[in-house]
Formats: sequence, structure tokens, C-alpha cells
Amino acid sequence: MGSGRFAEQGWTKASYFNDIEIIDHNEIVKQPQGYYPLVTDANCYNLRSGIHQAVGLFFYYGGPGRNFNCH
Repeated sequence: MGSGRFAEQGWTKASYFNDIEIIDHNEIVKQPQGYYPLVTDANCYNLRSGIHQAVGLFFYYGGPGRNFNCH
């Protein structure tokens, strides 16, 4: 998934999204509130999220997919 690298490998290795925003029904741009990561099989892939001053809300994601621990 993604680059094939787990999220904790971070910048230049793992895939990522940044500057995540939501446009509500009044067309007002907001940062998501009350979100939580959901990973169904952490042996196959994972994600790490955070907020950074330069890039806003972000998350790294990925993993090698099929491996000995991934079912």
C-alpha cells in the first residue's frame, strides 16, 4: 500500500497526505475534528497522523502488504 513502507519511516519513505481540510455544507473550510485512525490489519499496513505548522493536518500511511505477518 502506498510506497510499500510503513508509516513510521516518515518523510521521503512512506506515502502521505498533508494539508487535509473539509469543506462543510456552507462551503466553509475547516480542519477535521474528532477523527481517529482505523487500521484493520497493522501487520499489513499502518498510519501515523499529526499536525505540523507548515503542512497542517497530515498522515503517513503504508506497508509492504503481503508478508509473513500479513494475512
